[in-house]
Amino acid sequence: MPAPSESTLRALVERVHRGGEDEAPRVIAVESPPEWDGPSRWEVGGSPVEVRPGISVLGIRDLLAERDGDGDGTLLILTSLPETELGTELLTRFWKHRVLRISGWDAVKELFRVEAVDPALARHRWMVDLLVAVAPRRGYPPAPGGLLDLDTAWRNLLRFGLGLESEQPDLRDLLSWGETDEARAALEHHVGGALEPITDRLARTAGPAVSHVLRLVQAGRGGDLVPLGLVADVLWAQDDGEDGAGLLAARVRFEQPVGAKGITGEVGRAWAAAARKLVRRASELSEEVRVQGWLNRAEALLGGVLGAPELAHRSDLLPSAFEQRLDAAGRALEVAVAHPGDPGAVAAVRDAVARVGAHLRARDGDDRERTRRLRMAARLVRRLAPGDGEGDEGKGSGDLAAAARAFVAHGAWVDRAREAVSHGEVREEAAAAYGAILGRIDGERMRRDETFARHLAAWASVEPGERPPLLPVERVLDQVVVPFAREVPVLFLVLDGWSHPEATRLAEDLSRRGLDRLRPIGREHPLVVSGLPSVTSVSRTSLLTGQRAHGTQADERRGWAEHPGLRSVSRRRAAKLFHRRDLAIQEGRIAPEVRDAITSADIQVVGVVVNALDEHLDKGGQLRLADGLQGIRPLRPLVEAALEANRLVVLASDHGHVLEAGSQVRLHGGSGERWRPNHPPAEAGEVELAGPRVLLDNGSIVVPATERLRYMSAEKRGYHGGATPQEVLCPLLVMAPPTLEVSGWEPAETLPPAWWEVDPERWRLPGEGGEEEWAGPGAGAGQGGGSRAGASGAGSAGARAARRRGGAPAADPTGQGMLFPEPVEEGAGVGDGGEGVEADGPWWISELLAGSVLEAQRHLSARMVLADEDLAAFLRILDRANGRLPVQALADELGIPQSRVRTKLQALQRMLNVDGVGVVRVEAQRTVHLDRRLLFQQFGLDR
Repeated sequence: MPAPSESTLRALVERVHRGGEDEAPRVIAVESPPEWDGPSRWEVGGSPVEVRPGISVLGIRDLLAERDGDGDGTLLILTSLPETELGTELLTRFWKHRVLRISGWDAVKELFRVEAVDPALARHRWMVDLLVAVAPRRGYPPAPGGLLDLDTAWRNLLRFGLGLESEQPDLRDLLSWGETDEARAALEHHVGGALEPITDRLARTAGPAVSHVLRLVQAGRGGDLVPLGLVADVLWAQDDGEDGAGLLAARVRFEQPVGAKGITGEVGRAWAAAARKLVRRASELSEEVRVQGWLNRAEALLGGVLGAPELAHRSDLLPSAFEQRLDAAGRALEVAVAHPGDPGAVAAVRDAVARVGAHLRARDGDDRERTRRLRMAARLVRRLAPGDGEGDEGKGSGDLAAAARAFVAHGAWVDRAREAVSHGEVREEAAAAYGAILGRIDGERMRRDETFARHLAAWASVEPGERPPLLPVERVLDQVVVPFAREVPVLFLVLDGWSHPEATRLAEDLSRRGLDRLRPIGREHPLVVSGLPSVTSVSRTSLLTGQRAHGTQADERRGWAEHPGLRSVSRRRAAKLFHRRDLAIQEGRIAPEVRDAITSADIQVVGVVVNALDEHLDKGGQLRLADGLQGIRPLRPLVEAALEANRLVVLASDHGHVLEAGSQVRLHGGSGERWRPNHPPAEAGEVELAGPRVLLDNGSIVVPATERLRYMSAEKRGYHGGATPQEVLCPLLVMAPPTLEVSGWEPAETLPPAWWEVDPERWRLPGEGGEEEWAGPGAGAGQGGGSRAGASGAGSAGARAARRRGGAPAADPTGQGMLFPEPVEEGAGVGDGGEGVEADGPWWISELLAGSVLEAQRHLSARMVLADEDLAAFLRILDRANGRLPVQALADELGIPQSRVRTKLQALQRMLNVDGVGVVRVEAQRTVHLDRRLLFQQFGLDR
């Protein structure tokens, strides 16, 4: 006879008190072992209850004597003595004059506060006893309708007996639960012989792996549940592929750590799926220690007990799988470099890159950078393939304009990828492949640079005149800034040392910040050529004064103030120019004077010089091409101020740069970093520049024609002054807030060349035609890439502007590969634009959609609700953006007009902002903020 639980005794006393008697009974005797480890005193209905064991007749007499003295309330005596031994004298002192015997059925009724029990429970006597044994201190939640049915009994048994929170736990719930000490204790102390029916019940929702899970928990190996699931992921989650024999042997050996034979593929796949979800969820919640523990144990099981560490590559989660996949990718790259254009080799690269990108480690930290470098290497392999980019930079490059077009359309993207790959890789196979790729690319690049330098020498020898699309740097103010300023306010950002490879990334970043990139209608985008040599004292002075000049910062200020065009567009206040010291960047903010000038309606043109890039070349540091907007500290607050003021942003450079890559030193007196006097004459790898555009050394100098030469002994991060397109061609970006329109210019999407695409779903193999065929750079040149000639995608800046003005979407003139679908009809759903919406997403989105809280919100929101696919599309995009995204950028991702996004955002807020809690906010009418932590709390996702 087990001792009754505290909850059972409480229920008994409450029932007695509800019996309708005038006053509570003073003494209640209950048949029970005379032992008690619960609280000795509590209250029922405001009346105290004292629990005391009654070991002997004499002991009970003493308890009653104490009660007669000063006791109050109810005395509850637990005794195993038979009534015949207690005698009439004692029995007359007890309530009902007897010792109460608590049956399981009566106890359950009291515990659930019901009058009747479902007859189906009669077949589960073990459950009745277990419900009494594990009852919570104050009983169970009252059963509805006064009837305890079988489902309610099961639900409470799983919750209070096993500690499972879910009413219908799936295998993932069981794996997480099974790790806890409470799970093992529950199986040891409570379940006992009831394990079989409990297993059968759990298998209804968690599948056939339940028996293995419970057995491992009972054996004290709950900590292996998730690691074993990760091993099962290696063994069953994918097709056998080339691992057939070794894989089958490992599956047999898997039975040893599980402690069962004949584990089926169904069990293995289910176990693997549950473990994957747990790891990904814990990773998203930044539970690094927990995740690493699982992964390390899984690695040990796979390599130790199973003796199959070479199979790790089949996992998207195990650390060694990432390294093995990188090795495989390196081998595939080497084959593709050796056999450029071979469809099988290119397909192998595509698949290998996709497998590395699918790994969990590809998303964070150093491994994210390693994955990025691999993608860049794959792009360069595509670039080398005949018919997929090779030689296109040289097609028709009979003069400087054609060579410049080719560099902007292809060479800048090559340099962006090349810079990333040059950082190398620690894995031997990938490192060797990177070296082979760079060797091929560098040879091609050197030939390109030498050709460009010869064209530059010819162009510089005479007065350039009006020869579009080439625009000398000193004409940018007159031909770009001033015409804009006649119509709209302008922020003119001069990024000293900025090159086209960085421009490709920065244009993407600025578009995500809510700015539309503009291009001229019916003519080519200007290609700006620096002063010669391409140094700051020549090029920046010429840019900011509007005339060919060699000077200092003081000359720049004076020339800016006196510029006739700038003076002609000034209104109440003259155009302002700020240099680095004026910005006073502190904690991500610019000086109030600078911000006030940008946001002022009285100043039509504000110029700001940003030296971050040029200074980086001198001092080194950690800024890289990949850093984009994040890498140039003053840029973000400057752009935000321009957005606030609805001011056009023109970004320009005075010159570019080349990075140090093992250059040769040739010392000459009176030289700069990459220019020298023309005595002695030009040698191998050099070119002479002479003419009206050469402003140093009497108009005749010698400069390197490739990046491999310098004239200073001190090594720096990079240099400028030479004749390469990286140094001489200056990016020019025109970016507008979405509400600002400029006559003669239209929005156009920034798109890379076709060979840049590494998405496996859209990667065209050699010989495949179709909609990715492209016209080549001869169709025109934009700044850092372009889009297919014709209609841009539905989410593009061109499409947005077309809807705004009622015209057709704009096309960037480079005519590169079509990477976006046709425009979306106005009535289409959020995700119909396609490219920005993934088919899947983080674990919590599917749980949110299936949850009861969201369903209730749908009813409360009446007609203002989103379909599941629309809601999922919003959440996936916001999750990728870490919860913050401009409304315009969100519209771009979804491929729908901004007006529709705002309407759908209202529905999103009604559905997710439970009781007005700000899960989704739109800040300053411009930026959408998703608070994932609040979302988890409100919808019960953070379990």
